[in-house]
Amino acid sequence: MNKIRIALIDDHKILCDVFEIKFKSHDKIELVGAFYSAEEFLKVCDTLEYDILIADLSLPGDLQGIDLISTIYQKDKAAKVLVLSAATDEETIIGTIKSGVSGYVLKDEGMDVVEEAIIQIYGGGQYFCKRVNQVIYDAIRKEDTLTKGHYNALTVREKEVLKLLALGLTPRKIGTKLGISHRTVEVHRSNIMEKLDIFTVAELVKYAIKNAIISL
Repeated sequence: MNKIRIALIDDHKILCDVFEIKFKSHDKIELVGAFYSAEEFLKVCDTLEYDILIADLSLPGDLQGIDLISTIYQKDKAAKVLVLSAATDEETIIGTIKSGVSGYVLKDEGMDVVEEAIIQIYGGGQYFCKRVNQVIYDAIRKEDTLTKGHYNALTVREKEVLKLLALGLTPRKIGTKLGISHRTVEVHRSNIMEKLDIFTVAELVKYAIKNAIISL
């Protein structure tokens, strides 16, 4: 089994050292590069072979984390980015999730949570630690109105797939659960997003929570 290749961007040497020690001989995950700034990473990102980028939002230099994320997605819309940040405010968290990241973990969580997030994201899912999920939930509750959008236009199967996607299941796991192929699940996902006018899975999760399709 090939290891999951991760790249880390964080200006704290201690954290980079922790990652190097943690994943030096890990059986599933390999750290292929640790960088102290976005500019340093961008110099090699086109040739660096990695599966998931883990990045802080507060970085030295002119390019901050949110700008880096935008640059990464301009290069590769299918890129997987896990944010590892100390920022707990609603504006930062919601804004970052809207950018399309695959996950958001707070820095004071344990490395076991980071490892769980890496594996979940690599499998095609998303991962938000419990306190980030709570911020998302609280932000949704503040909104004056909840809209069902075009939910009623979804087929019964699409509604099933929507719920399972929002719960973080990968297309393969959903396919197994529903007795259909993962490619059929991906077609359903594309149709769901088109009907709901949603462009990222993170927005899909928010929509599902907002409309009580799933609960935290």
